[in-house]
Amino acid sequence: MKAWKLLIIVAAIALALGFSSSEARAQVPLGITIEQTPDGIVVTEVVPALIADRCMPRLRPGARLVTVNGDPIKSAEQFKQVVDTSDYVRFEFLDRNGERRWARAWNSRRVPLPCGP
Repeated sequence: MKAWKLLIIVAAIALALGFSSSEARAQVPLGITIEQTPDGIVVTEVVPALIADRCMPRLRPGARLVTVNGDPIKSAEQFKQVVDTSDYVRFEFLDRNGERRWARAWNSRRVPLPCGP
């Protein structure tokens, strides 16, 4: 019976964190979940109260990521890796209306800092 409880807890944590066994899906420390689709890298979730929700009002589910630090984005894992290993990230995306937008974030020890007022 204890093994079932442990399994349920682990599954709940994995779901809450948005982890996936597929490399086509990744949760980014900015507070977004992205997925690789035939149309490109698409934002599938913006976690409430994290940096993307508070500081990037036009970055919402359905936005398509285009570039990161000036380079075209080829995969969800590539985007996540750049965010994880960079002190500063600037990326461009197409919002749900198809308009080109950009967002940026600073990292301190690889943890995104809160945005200013």
